[in-house]
Amino acid sequence: MSLPHPPHLGEGRIYRPGLTRKFAYGLGGFVWLSLIVAALVMPYGGKFGFPISDRILLVLFGGVIFWFAHRQADVNVRAGETLRVQNLLRSREVPWHAIEAVRFPEGDAWARLDLHSGESVAMMAFQRSDGEHALRGARELQALVRDRNSY
Repeated sequence: MSLPHPPHLGEGRIYRPGLTRKFAYGLGGFVWLSLIVAALVMPYGGKFGFPISDRILLVLFGGVIFWFAHRQADVNVRAGETLRVQNLLRSREVPWHAIEAVRFPEGDAWARLDLHSGESVAMMAFQRSDGEHALRGARELQALVRDRNSY
């Protein structure tokens, strides 16, 4: 009979970027709202008027921009039974035993997971633009990896 793992420091933790998240939602919301206002104030009919289809497409385009900003803001790393890495367009679950190290090389835009298979997985949740917040999170995750792999 196998004993369950004791609770680990940081288990259940969700790591997210700070500055990028605020900027993405702020800019995405501003652009979408601006396009909604533009669609409402565009002239209708006459020689220089815009048909309703143009207005609808303008609002939909703003929605697409906001969706992309949301995807950028929603990048995260979740520590649980496995490590779940959610980047801009892809999500990946990595078992703890497959992780060799967490690296955040100087000059790289975001941290990386080095796997025992030789593969490297980018983690956009730890972004260089977040400064000490990102470095602290990457160090905490490295300690968690060390702790999880010591059993």
